[in-house]
Amino acid sequence: MEIVVEIGTPEQNELIRLELRLFSEVVRRSELPLEIVLVVVPSDFDKKVNELQSTSTYRSIRGVGDLPIATLAKVMELPDGVAIVLSPLLFAECHDAQTRCFVYLHEIAHAVHKKTFPQLDEDYSSTGIYLGNIYRLFDEYSANRFAFGLIDGVFPSKGALWQAFIDDDIAGFVTIINDPKYYSTIKNEILAFRFHGDVTKFTERIHPSLSEVALSTAHLYSIFDHYPSTGAQADLVNSKFVNEKARGLIGYFKMKHEHDECNLNDGLDLIAEFMTNFGMRFEDTPQGMYTHVLDI
Repeated sequence: MEIVVEIGTPEQNELIRLELRLFSEVVRRSELPLEIVLVVVPSDFDKKVNELQSTSTYRSIRGVGDLPIATLAKVMELPDGVAIVLSPLLFAECHDAQTRCFVYLHEIAHAVHKKTFPQLDEDYSSTGIYLGNIYRLFDEYSANRFAFGLIDGVFPSKGALWQAFIDDDIAGFVTIINDPKYYSTIKNEILAFRFHGDVTKFTERIHPSLSEVALSTAHLYSIFDHYPSTGAQADLVNSKFVNEKARGLIGYFKMKHEHDECNLNDGLDLIAEFMTNFGMRFEDTPQGMYTHVLDI
């Protein structure tokens, strides 16, 4: 495994390399079904991710206002194995070995899921769309639960930075879920669709809002489900997206994770109901897939 560190003084650089070598040895001995060929801490996180996945539009900052969410790591497939890119923010003073270890484990879980989750057909059907969305959300939920569980085993006592890390995550995700901007954007695009009738334009325009809110919901409830006492920190009563549909899907994720199950075919009705929160329902017809644009 190649380790590339582009930040810090020579002394700091070597300490980071040592931590990553230790972690890679733990992964090697765990006999997980993956081959990590590269771990890199670049000076420019977004630039490196875009370079490795041959894109130009990746951005690591999500959310709005005073509490944006910064993506701290990303796992991706290379021709000869898995690469993990770590944000230089992980090595700032607001992080320590506990919070970094959580991020490492979260990314390892994503890499394992790529091997253990069913390979989905890329067909343009309602089933294909619903399966793609439910696995994407469960991937985040389950990766968090996996990492939290191992962190609790390795670090039974947590430091102040760990608590700040959890508190900041909760605050950031709650801000996104409660932000009226997302609901207004989707509602306005539904109204616009009634005039232009272009489904592709509608889905492209609401996708960023759907993605932000749905992923934030999966992340937030993974924290609540692992640390139930943290639920009291969140006031979601005015959220337009946290309702019985959302809670039903999250309850399903909780059950699947705790039973170590990764076949989500029996959750299609739940993801279909959840996505109506964003004004969409998909149906297969003899003429092809039909997208219903719903009022919210």
